[in-house]
Amino acid sequence: MTKSNKKFSIFYSNSLIFIAICTIIALYLLNPSDYISAGVNGLNVWAYKLVPTLLPFMIFTKLLISTGIPDAFGNKISRYTSTIYGAPGCGSYVYILSVLSGYPMNAKLICDLYNYNKINTKEAKQIFSFTSTSGPVFIIATVGIAIFNNFKLGVLVLICHMLGALLNGLLYRKKLQKTTDLLVKTNNYDIQSIVSDSINSMIIICVYIIIFFILITMLNNTNFYNLIISFLSNTFGVNANIITAILNGFVEITRGCIDLNLCTINFDIKVIVLTAIISFGGLSTIMQSYSFVKHTGVKFTNILIMKFTQCIISTLIAIVIILIL
Repeated sequence: MTKSNKKFSIFYSNSLIFIAICTIIALYLLNPSDYISAGVNGLNVWAYKLVPTLLPFMIFTKLLISTGIPDAFGNKISRYTSTIYGAPGCGSYVYILSVLSGYPMNAKLICDLYNYNKINTKEAKQIFSFTSTSGPVFIIATVGIAIFNNFKLGVLVLICHMLGALLNGLLYRKKLQKTTDLLVKTNNYDIQSIVSDSINSMIIICVYIIIFFILITMLNNTNFYNLIISFLSNTFGVNANIITAILNGFVEITRGCIDLNLCTINFDIKVIVLTAIISFGGLSTIMQSYSFVKHTGVKFTNILIMKFTQCIISTLIAIVIILIL
């Protein structure tokens, strides 16, 4: 790409962003009461559904990480990561902490490893492909118990989700060019720092939820979005409310789960749809991940494709498990 073409591409991208932001502001000003209400709903979900379940777990997880044991365990299984996924051994460390903490922990750790010159861009993509997971506290405690009041539902979705992530990494396996060892971190039990960092993370999550709740409401208020829902509902013979929950979940994960809970569907369908929503993660979560890994050279489209394949694999696993059970 020539210098002039690159400048035009940047100008074109910035112009589209400018138009999109102006459109959002105009829609907000035309109907502020609806969008203020949507923002308040997002804030309530964050305060009453996420904070009681996620914040304590974040603090305990960070304390667990501070012991250095997850680092040591990551070193122990690093050879399996290298053999199975063709990724550096440090990928096992990323996977373990991502499983413990959930989105977007893997992206943050990948960024840290890249900054310390332990991995390159290609390896960052490989590690991301099998480490992008939600945490058990969100799936079981927040979704399973707080939203659906069903522990078994949360457990089944968690199993399908985790298996899907592991299998997804096989699609992006490459030949390993070098090995990477981890140094076990020095123990750090700074409670004040851990609590402060956890609160900051929760505030960032809050902002994303409020913004995307407002954007989802804007979409639901447009005829075009409703036409898409109607078309998909008629084409696949699926209730429009379920389609709405899925589409909303692909924008913001928590909103999709809440919308699905309002649908009258059986347990098996809930497991399958929730697995799809949580495994994709929603654009909100994907953007959070991209904000970390963009510095590593991993593109937004790379993440989108990997999350799409993970969604398909996890959903197929859910269908198979439901048929077996």
